[in-house]
Amino acid sequence: MKEEGGKLSAPYGLWVKGLRVWSRRLAWMAGLMLAFLGGCQLLAWSPLLSLRRVEVVTDGVLERREILQWGGVRAGDSLLRVTPGEVRRRLESHPWVERAWVERRFPSTLHIRIQERRPVAKVLVDGMVFLVDSSGFIYPAQERSPVGVRLTLSGLKEEDLRTRPEDCKRVVLEALSLASLLGQRGKWNVEEIRVDPDKGLVLALPEGPQEVLLGFGELAQRLDRLERILEHLSKEGRTKDVVTIDLRHPRRATVRFKG
Repeated sequence: MKEEGGKLSAPYGLWVKGLRVWSRRLAWMAGLMLAFLGGCQLLAWSPLLSLRRVEVVTDGVLERREILQWGGVRAGDSLLRVTPGEVRRRLESHPWVERAWVERRFPSTLHIRIQERRPVAKVLVDGMVFLVDSSGFIYPAQERSPVGVRLTLSGLKEEDLRTRPEDCKRVVLEALSLASLLGQRGKWNVEEIRVDPDKGLVLALPEGPQEVLLGFGELAQRLDRLERILEHLSKEGRTKDVVTIDLRHPRRATVRFKG
């Protein structure tokens, strides 16, 4: 609104003056933001912050080259553009990696620490070799020979792993529990346990019989029953004639002889 003589009214003049001040401030802030973003871009690609050193610490057998490839880490990348969380997720997707830690150490170092899975048994699946850790996680062996792994679990099929992973995990954990019990008793030197997601565990004893059906659960009690049966058969001199001992029924044992 204008007054007579072409002059601005006082309120209107103050409003226009304030608008000009805020316009200058916004322009200044926008320029500062652009300068900041441009500085960040220059800093991100600055040779001062390029990745020149990658420290890799692992407690297993994975090679440095494989770890860097799996993590998507390359020398010369900007350390600002390396996201530790993304690198960690890629590394933990490796079947041999249980956990990974990734840390940026400015100005030019990335530190990676790997905790690998510890195989406790080999798993034969349709002629292929897998490994399993103490949690029941089954993963490919990748042509590596784990040191100190004597126990072999056989009987699983590739289709079972693909369509019934929880059932496979269940029976594998049962087998690991059985192996632990056998180790505590020190009575039989068993290096292979057959596993079946439907029927449970099958044990082959070195001195016979070659087929002891244990099923699922109550493994300590079933082993107690097996010891008593074998002791009785040994007294009668018939241990070598036994083909199968079926202990799957909680209150009944079935012994099948040759012939």
